[in-house]
Amino acid sequence: MIYLLCPDKFRGSLTAEQVCQYLSEGILSVNPDAQILNCPMADGGEGSLEILKNFLPLEVESIETSDPVGRRIMVSVGINQQVCYIETARVIGLNLLQPEERNPLHTTTEGLGQLILRLIDKGIKEFHLFLGGSATNDAGIGMAAALGYRFFDHAGNEIEADARHLSKVGKVIPPDRKSDHLKFKVYADVSHVMYGPKGASRGFGRQKGADAQQIAMLDAGIKNFATILAKDMHRDVAHIPGSGAAGALAGGCMAFLHAEIASGVDFLFKSQSLKRKSEKQISSSQGKANLTRVALMAK
Repeated sequence: MIYLLCPDKFRGSLTAEQVCQYLSEGILSVNPDAQILNCPMADGGEGSLEILKNFLPLEVESIETSDPVGRRIMVSVGINQQVCYIETARVIGLNLLQPEERNPLHTTTEGLGQLILRLIDKGIKEFHLFLGGSATNDAGIGMAAALGYRFFDHAGNEIEADARHLSKVGKVIPPDRKSDHLKFKVYADVSHVMYGPKGASRGFGRQKGADAQQIAMLDAGIKNFATILAKDMHRDVAHIPGSGAAGALAGGCMAFLHAEIASGVDFLFKSQSLKRKSEKQISSSQGKANLTRVALMAK
């Protein structure tokens, strides 16, 4: 029997590669003659870059930026000529913080904006952002500020670009720098929208350190922010499935960067050419007529 193993990571415990290893060991312990094809997977969140490195001709480069609480860090990205692949959890991920540091009222996506700017200066023209596992809930306002956007309250006073001030935003002023020549695509593994019962804050705020009062505050702030984005940016994205991914960062990317949104796991399956790879390996090991495939999808 041939086993095709294509698990995702087990967040907080095992990488996809480790899951493959342990599943293989378990199968072989009861069926020593089993043939096992290991194809570790990701869903567009953490671990996506490691998977892509195996199947795309990427050069991995480290770029300096800041983490969710403003500490300077080096972040690895995958580059293929003028195309860049960014796993946002490496910049703004929960994994970068100690449990006591988790507070989505104070974490920010600013480091992601800094990273994008540095990559633009290096000549990158196409960005693929893999969302998931974020420590932030600021709808991308921190990222946008790093890219030159300015935010004002209803009285015309400039305000800080963070999650605490989302409810005060009354006007958005874009930067002078043009980005029409750039292409952005974001990948999400959830269908949450920006706000509401199935929104970013109520869906994921607690795991990022928010209590019930803070979740309500964040949800109301994102609702106001999304309304202003629709008015000033002419991008009504709040109710698009997936716009709530990564603390509504997906919605912010769609508004500020005109990003397209897509399924992360679908992209990764295409990138790996999983079907062609597995069929080629299987046919080389024995004839197809008597094969049984077992696909173990673990998440």
